[in-house]
Amino acid sequence: MTNEENKFLEQLLLVWKNNPVFRDNLAFLSQAHLRSLPAQIFSETFYRMEDFFRYDLSNQFPPPPCPLHILNVEDTLDLLLENPKSFCRYGDGEILLINGRGIPFQDYDERLSKRLREILQSTDDKCYIGIDDHYFQATANLADYVKGYVRLNALEMRTAMLKYCNRKRLYIATNITCFYMNEKRLKEEYKVHYDKVKELFRNRKLAIFSGRTVFDKINHDVFEYAAELKHIFNESKNAWSHYEEILNATRQFPKDWTLCFILGPTATVLAYDLAQEGYTAWDIGHIAKDYDAFIKNSEQNTEDIKNFFAPD
Repeated sequence: MTNEENKFLEQLLLVWKNNPVFRDNLAFLSQAHLRSLPAQIFSETFYRMEDFFRYDLSNQFPPPPCPLHILNVEDTLDLLLENPKSFCRYGDGEILLINGRGIPFQDYDERLSKRLREILQSTDDKCYIGIDDHYFQATANLADYVKGYVRLNALEMRTAMLKYCNRKRLYIATNITCFYMNEKRLKEEYKVHYDKVKELFRNRKLAIFSGRTVFDKINHDVFEYAAELKHIFNESKNAWSHYEEILNATRQFPKDWTLCFILGPTATVLAYDLAQEGYTAWDIGHIAKDYDAFIKNSEQNTEDIKNFFAPD
């Protein structure tokens, strides 16, 4: 047995001794006659259990070192302020599309899936690429609903990222655009975060491409420091079907404008492609809604978080 395996078993024993819920769950599983399940389901069940406790041992132990180089949220914002350039991001939706599944914002499309894989593996330095570091760390600082979602989907997300990411690349944190509704932090930490976010937009000419209803319920303006602001509205769902049309619309703006996208996975490809053409293009995701939720002091309960992430 390797040193790593010995250490894992020692940690598991400590969890067994200190966590009655864990013991009760194992007792339940032992009564469920898992051996009667088909071999594949039986194997998957224990693989998921091992994966869960290896990466999230009741938040009592640090997970294994991440083999990918991912900046945290704070360092990502500092980098964007010090060395601003285009960025695109991968969240759960982009990974699900890579894995051949559709999402509420976007039906599955093979060409989109291929582009998302290619960009994730890219060595290009014209555009920062963001991925979700939540899947490589314990979940203690996440909102309860988000914590459950991450635990449930961690194996699929982490497996895909390890398969497709370029291990020589520096990735930024995708979660800079959704900090408040994901994380459990002190109010002062949220304020520091959004003070930096708002500085990203200071004195910039912004063209914001979004779904038609994205801003309907937003009362507080994260873009208030912008020098100029223009909204260009598109379809809220399946924006990929209008990719060429949106791309052509972006080219109507001079290159001293910053092109911002709130268009689901299509924004990832748009920001990357426009960076190749010399534009500054930002895939800003839920950033406007998240800032609005922070200022409103929105609840971080299950219902509110589900509503927050539902299509606009």
